[in-house]
Amino acid sequence: MCVGCHVVFGSRTQPRCRQRWWDCGHLHMDMKMSGKKSGTAVQDCIQTIKGQSETKGISMRIALTGGIAAGKSTVSSRLEELGAGIVDYDMLSRQVVRPGSPALQHIVVAFGPKSLNAEGELNRSWMASTVFAPGRDAERRRLESIIHPMVYEEAAKKEASLRRKLGYDGEPCIIVHEIPLFAEVSQSIPFSFEHVISVEAPVDERVSRMLNSRHMSQREAENRVRSQSSSFDREQVADIIIDSSQGLEQMFDYVGRIYKRLMAEDAERATQGVAD
Repeated sequence: MCVGCHVVFGSRTQPRCRQRWWDCGHLHMDMKMSGKKSGTAVQDCIQTIKGQSETKGISMRIALTGGIAAGKSTVSSRLEELGAGIVDYDMLSRQVVRPGSPALQHIVVAFGPKSLNAEGELNRSWMASTVFAPGRDAERRRLESIIHPMVYEEAAKKEASLRRKLGYDGEPCIIVHEIPLFAEVSQSIPFSFEHVISVEAPVDERVSRMLNSRHMSQREAENRVRSQSSSFDREQVADIIIDSSQGLEQMFDYVGRIYKRLMAEDAERATQGVAD
């Protein structure tokens, strides 16, 4: 990933380099983001994935991130329509805390009975007001230490399944890990990524989206924004940035161009792999 420049798709921010990202001489495809190991089970799944890569063609792994209500899911859905496989970390995080799960049991021990609602499910509104409130970094880290390793394990399993589905005939494919908190976990997540895409929008627009579509209060929405990394931090770990404040049709056109170039790059990598 290029550490000296990145391209910005859209009009909100000027690119650091005026060349297209796929033509930029600063972009080194061997500079992948790597992280620390996060459990034997995860590493076993990753070893399985590596074995599948050798026998079923090469897949490109992309990280997709962005702040809350920035438009990640919209971009992710469009990429999936175009043919990418999606590993949705929000969905996985909900799965690992389902009633009766080990993760939920650990959360109750760590945060007490108020972390559950009357139905025995995770009390998300209480967690949002308690764990994600300003000055609660220790509580948030405690929650993440419970959930993240289990999410990584499920993500490895999901990717292995997608590789079998999309690369069954040996063709290369694009696997997108949709990771809302990528900037926060980029040094610990047990995966490497060829590219990192960040979807961005102005804070006031994101807060408005949360008020209208998620029925949050102004305070809740602002707390959620403050609990996450800043747009500056996300842009530092990304080499492709999409401005979601532009029109939907225009944004989808950019997403389509990105996907086309990623597929071309992946096909070239696959050809080089066969040649080697």
